[in-house]
Amino acid sequence: ARLTGKKLSPHEFWRGLSRVAKLSRKPTPLFDSAPVGNLPPELVQFLERTNPWWRAQPTKEVKKYKRWAFHEAMSRLRLDIAPVVVIRGPRRIGKSTIQEQIVEHLLLIDHVGPQRILRVQFDDVPGLGSLGNPVEAIVRWFEENVLKETLNGSAKRGEVGYLLFDELQNIAQWSEQLKALVDQTSVRTLVTGSSALRIAAGRDNLAGRMSPIELGPLRLSEIAGIRELRELPSFMPDVGIEEWKKPDFWLDLSAHGQKHAKIRAQVFALFSQFGGYPLCHATNVTDVNLLRQQL
Repeated sequence: ARLTGKKLSPHEFWRGLSRVAKLSRKPTPLFDSAPVGNLPPELVQFLERTNPWWRAQPTKEVKKYKRWAFHEAMSRLRLDIAPVVVIRGPRRIGKSTIQEQIVEHLLLIDHVGPQRILRVQFDDVPGLGSLGNPVEAIVRWFEENVLKETLNGSAKRGEVGYLLFDELQNIAQWSEQLKALVDQTSVRTLVTGSSALRIAAGRDNLAGRMSPIELGPLRLSEIAGIRELRELPSFMPDVGIEEWKKPDFWLDLSAHGQKHAKIRAQVFALFSQFGGYPLCHATNVTDVNLLRQQL
């Protein structure tokens, strides 16, 4: 019930457990070594190394705690309101971690085939200089050598592909390339980036195609979660402004504040001492100067 949100009969439970066991069997690699195709060999090696699920290899250990933006990004990808979901925020705030968590969720929870997921970290990728249109070239290579069909063909069969681009805004004409891709392709795309000015500059080209998420420092509830303290829930986070006009809203808010006053004060003290970056709360290091240097 904790996983499914509903009470299962014994028959439903064992049938579900059997299905999970089948799905959790060791996956089959798509290939022993990725074909070079039309990309520079060093770029193909990079893509193969950073997409280990293609070869049924484990990913690096993914952080367990999920920030609020993980759930928001997953929701927007599923709703498919806009073809591109963008998470924007400063470096070291957890954007790349969210990408890793989404890949893990797609593979293990949603059972998306590994051939349908492409992740590219554009701040590290080699061999882009020889490509006139890197986004199109990489996606075309992915279709031909990993997916083994077009993204449109896969989507038409009900198996939509996922493209996860990190720091895409660092390449020239990134928004024009992304617009051309999503205008012609049925695919779910997540872009994360730390340059607010460059991402903002691409909004005109991606008007109506981009759903932005602004990710800032940790919320107090997130600090409590990362440090595995007692839960610090938000009070009616999605309430409309009309509720603010009702006396009961403020009475309930006051009661909520009093109920969680002790844990809130404890977490606020941690925030005041260590700040709002995930690294500062996901480690046993207490030397503030050392943490500042690392950031």
